[in-house]
Amino acid sequence: MEIKEVEVKPLDTICYILYDDTKNAIIIDPGGEAEKILSTLSNLGLHVEFIVATHAHFDHIGALPKVKKTVNGKFLLHQAEEQMFSYAKRMARSYGYPAWEVPTPDSFLAEGDILEAGSELNFHIYHTPGHTPGSISLLWKGQSPWHLFSGDLVFPARPGRSDFTGGNPDAMQRSISKIAEFPIDTIVHPGHDWAITIERVQEFVE
Repeated sequence: MEIKEVEVKPLDTICYILYDDTKNAIIIDPGGEAEKILSTLSNLGLHVEFIVATHAHFDHIGALPKVKKTVNGKFLLHQAEEQMFSYAKRMARSYGYPAWEVPTPDSFLAEGDILEAGSELNFHIYHTPGHTPGSISLLWKGQSPWHLFSGDLVFPARPGRSDFTGGNPDAMQRSISKIAEFPIDTIVHPGHDWAITIERVQEFVE
């Protein structure tokens, strides 16, 4: 599996483009700057099968309408995030996107699902609420070390925030404890900033 990071405005979200030698790809969290994401896809010659949102905050799906319309990948997220769409629209307006609308999900992801694309892109889905009700993390076990794409569950210096609409600090701690059980060398790719390992995440368990 190849991992391409694209940092996008307005809040320096990391959009992850994951692909393999088949050139099939999965996009995680197209948070903004659609043209930057689309240019990267074009330069790499990729075919997008799925566009996954770890959660429905605007800075993680801001570029979704244009990216989805252009590449026609299936939009997936946890069903509990549908209640966050109105909040995402309010956030969009605050960043100058008055006509912005969340595309209709093509399907929903749930705990225990496995998302497959290409020959190497096999992701185990974990429901990791706390930042939002339907936050998810995607775990790749293709080889050691494993890779976890965790949205805003944890950051390099601290746990994610649970004080936004839909946040829950108790659920956040349960979710952090869940992923802390993975091998300590598992590489955690957060929604902002740089990658850490589960060894670091274990320090956030209360």
